[in-house]
Amino acid sequence: MGLYERIIGSEQPKISPHQILALFGEVARGQIAKAQAQAVLQLSPSEILEAETLFGTFTGTVSNKVLRAIEVHDVLLLAESRSAPYDTVAAVKSRLGV
Repeated sequence: MGLYERIIGSEQPKISPHQILALFGEVARGQIAKAQAQAVLQLSPSEILEAETLFGTFTGTVSNKVLRAIEVHDVLLLAESRSAPYDTVAAVKSRLGV
């Protein structure tokens, strides 16, 4: 399985962009541990690495982190609906720089 495949919905169980980004936010705020978020999402070891890489893109100032979260959310929502140009895993990863 792959994280982006599960977000797009080509692999099960599906992951909602809303859910993963909300969990990222709670981890960043220290409200839950990464392990808890990983368990909620039922991530495999390879998916954990992909999630860590994506989570790692949220760097810089608070305003930059907020803008990045909105950007990632938008791209993942478009990917979930398989909307061009983010209708493939490769396109999503390229756009997100992961």
